[in-house]
Amino acid sequence: MELKRALLLALCTCAVTAAHAGDYVLEIDGQKVEIDLDRPASANVGDKKAKIVLHQKTEQTWREEGISFVHPAAFAPSRRNLDKNITQTIMTTPSGTIVLVQHYIGTDPTPLVDMMVGKLSDDEVTAGYKREIKYAARQLADGTMLSGKSVRTEHPGDTWEREVLASGDHDAGFLIVAAVNDSSTDADRAMMEKFWRTLRLAKPGALEPLE
Repeated sequence: MELKRALLLALCTCAVTAAHAGDYVLEIDGQKVEIDLDRPASANVGDKKAKIVLHQKTEQTWREEGISFVHPAAFAPSRRNLDKNITQTIMTTPSGTIVLVQHYIGTDPTPLVDMMVGKLSDDEVTAGYKREIKYAARQLADGTMLSGKSVRTEHPGDTWEREVLASGDHDAGFLIVAAVNDSSTDADRAMMEKFWRTLRLAKPGALEPLE
C-alpha cells in the first residue's frame, strides 16, 4: 500500500503547486498591480503610495456546479468531467486522506455504492487485508440524506476507514467517497470533519453553483 500513498502524494503535490504557481494581479480603481501572496507591493491610491499585501485565508469555500464545502487552503480541490454526465471533485492530502464527490446527471448513483466499495477494497482483501462492511448514513446540514456503506480494511501497519455514500433519483445524484487511514494526521481528520459539517448538495436537476 506504500505505492498507493506515494501516488496520492504525487497527485496532491501537483494540485497544490498548480494552485499557488504564478503571479496575481490586483486591480485598484483601474490600476493593475502584480503581487505575490504574503509579499508586500505598492500602489498609488489617489495622491498617496499605499503598501498592499495579499494574504490567503486558511480556509476557503469550494463552490462548483451543485456542490459547496469548506476546506483548508493548503489542499485545493480539483474538478474534472469524467464524461458529459459525470463531474468529479477530488481533494487529497500527502498522507492519503481523500474526499471524492461525483455528480451524476440523468442517473441515480445509489446502486453504484457496492461497486465502488469493491473497487476500493477488493484488491486489499486479495492481498490479505481483513474487511468489515457496515451500513452507513449521514444527514447533511442542508437536510440532504446520504446512505451507503462504511468499509474498514486492516492489515499490520495499514488500516483504512472509508465511507461510500450516495443520494439521488432518476434525474441526478451524488456519490461521495471519504477515506482516512492510520497515517492521516489530526489536521487531515479535522479537514474531513469540516467537509462533512459544511457540505451542501444541490437538489436533483438543480445545476447552478450553490451560494
